Amino acid sequence: MNNTLGCIIVTYNPDEQRFEKVLDSISKQCDKILIIDNNSSNLKYIKKICEVDSRIKLTQLEKNYGIARALNIGINLLNRDPFDWILTLDQDSIVLGNILDVLDNARVIYKNTNIGLISLNTQDTRCKDYFSETQYPIISGSIINSDIFKKGLRYREEFFMDQVDFDFDIKISSLGYKMIATSIRMLDHQMGIKRLGMKKQIEPDWRLYLISRNSFILLREKKISLMMFIGQLMLWFINDLSNGKSLPKLYKYFIIYLFGIKDGAFHYMEFPENNKSLKKIKSLLSNV
Repeated sequence: MNNTLGCIIVTYNPDEQRFEKVLDSISKQCDKILIIDNNSSNLKYIKKICEVDSRIKLTQLEKNYGIARALNIGINLLNRDPFDWILTLDQDSIVLGNILDVLDNARVIYKNTNIGLISLNTQDTRCKDYFSETQYPIISGSIINSDIFKKGLRYREEFFMDQVDFDFDIKISSLGYKMIATSIRMLDHQMGIKRLGMKKQIEPDWRLYLISRNSFILLREKKISLMMFIGQLMLWFINDLSNGKSLPKLYKYFIIYLFGIKDGAFHYMEFPENNKSLKKIKSLLSNV
């Protein structure tokens, strides 16, 4: 494998100052950068910043199709060029190191091993080696072997956003590829949920609904364990309890999760904007 590198960034109303730092961190490292925009309100700004570097190409979508479909569109476009690796980034994730060094080290250390994905770690680990094996890396900061996409692997569009990474990682493993992660922090990534006892971003109802719906589908398909399923749902409850949230707030989560599990059981996969269950959730919780 050589080290030619393409990059896909999916945008939706990005913070402009943060986004500029993201682009600056990779502009000299990638041979081509595709920005797939999900109909952002600040599209004029995105267009303007794309004009600065000829390697940056913008594709505008007419509405928010979610991260999975946007990534698949980007992959199909990059497949027209002979890239060896494809980096997927969130609009708020800043690369902290040299990606080509990471690829060179992976090639030397793993030699002829089929590396499917290299994850840029969001925090330092205790591992003494440069890499460690990983099981469920997030989408942002994933450097993916382009051979995987040539074999037809794509992101699961019906999931829209949440649990797309879990499903994709499982598919990579099923193809016999190894997934590894850097042992040192290589990515400044803004997470939607923080550690216990710390302030958490408020997630919209549709995000919590997608988490429960998509996680239940993965559980039903035996791609995640029951303990992992329960753990993903309980994380929100525990985090809010540690921050002193009220019982009505937890009741709200419980209602959202029930709808998500129900729809996961019946494979109801409507996107958030037209989702009947989300409309019912909003009506039921209007006085909570």
